[in-house]
Amino acid sequence: MSIIKNRKRVVLVFLLLFPLLTQQTSALEYSTRFNTCAQMKKQYRFGVALSLKISGDYPAKISKLIYQRNKGLDFDYDGIVCENETLQRNLNPSATQVPTTSSTVQPVTTNAPLPTSPVFVEFRNGSSITLRRGVTYQIYLCADSAGAVSYMDYLSIKTGWTQKAIGVDLLDATRCSNPGFPYRTSHGWFVTENPGEVTSIRMRGWTENLQMTVVITN
Repeated sequence: MSIIKNRKRVVLVFLLLFPLLTQQTSALEYSTRFNTCAQMKKQYRFGVALSLKISGDYPAKISKLIYQRNKGLDFDYDGIVCENETLQRNLNPSATQVPTTSSTVQPVTTNAPLPTSPVFVEFRNGSSITLRRGVTYQIYLCADSAGAVSYMDYLSIKTGWTQKAIGVDLLDATRCSNPGFPYRTSHGWFVTENPGEVTSIRMRGWTENLQMTVVITN
């Protein structure tokens, strides 16, 4: 008689817990399945890789489960969904395929001469910029007055945000010719960082933080 009662208790506990178990499973499936890369990057900024071997030095989230649930977003079939392709190529150059028209691979490299430093580049909030290693840049904005302290930070995939330069204010009628904004606020940067190490820069000291995407090349 006691055995039957115990069985009834086990069945009753299972029936009470079953909705909770299925609810947790459904929540897990929902949280790891995305309709677009924009949705995925809100949770996994650099995308998701099938394995550490495939990801290499690229800082993707490693998860076989999440990759398999979203492999329809792997448009280039390289084992990583929703990656930053420029950053991936910079960090894993040996994994980049070189297209050819014959059976012999002929890698093509171009080594353009470095520009004369410094190179003046206007900071444009929300846009992107390509910088070359070994070149000094003056990244500037035009302001209505001088004297306010501003800072330029860069985002490293290894160390996070780091202050790079403090702004210097100068009158520059050539680059800052808009009426009412005659001062050029410049931030110097001699680029010694390797390709792929820096992904963004931002300006602080204004009414709001301004940010640009950065790609560093050789």
